[in-house]
Amino acid sequence: MENTQNPNNMGENNESGQSPNNAGAKGGNGQNPNNMGGANRDWQNQNNMGGANGGWQDSNNLGGASRGWQDPNNMGRNANGAYGRGMMRPVIQRNIGLCIVLSIITCGIYSLYWMVVLNDDVNEIAGERNDTSGGMVLLFSIITCGIYALYWMYKMGTKMDKVEGEPGRNSGILYLVLSFFGLGIVSYAILQDVINKYAVR
Repeated sequence: MENTQNPNNMGENNESGQSPNNAGAKGGNGQNPNNMGGANRDWQNQNNMGGANGGWQDSNNLGGASRGWQDPNNMGRNANGAYGRGMMRPVIQRNIGLCIVLSIITCGIYSLYWMVVLNDDVNEIAGERNDTSGGMVLLFSIITCGIYALYWMYKMGTKMDKVEGEPGRNSGILYLVLSFFGLGIVSYAILQDVINKYAVR
């Protein structure tokens, strides 16, 4: 059929027609809201559960491998296996208030763990996964009695400024000054707030 409405079409090869209940037709440029994996191009497939089509909208796609489509509710990796900004693993959003409380009640022990994950998350977001790991940062900080930690805070601020496209903001200097005066936990909180913008919610 050509240019007709076929609400209950179960497989005909329509051309530019509406087929709301189509269960796999090969129509072109038609609307197919309930299609469960057809092979059409340039149509809307609101409920597709992982089709491999190209150039269509897939609002509820849960991890399809298509290219060039809109996937606002994507719950998995995109076509190139990344989590946005080239990230190969999801960055977890952390509650800043809870992190501060845990750091206080554990007499700073939790803050050491917080340092490690902050470093690894920044490296992931910046696409510098081969840079110094969080574990090494912690080790160097202990060996140098905290001197390396000051340099590390400056480095973290500089990296995130570049990620946000504002290299002249000098967040690294702010983090360095706060840490120098014993307010490193404030630097952690500010840095975590920036990281949360890129984290999985």
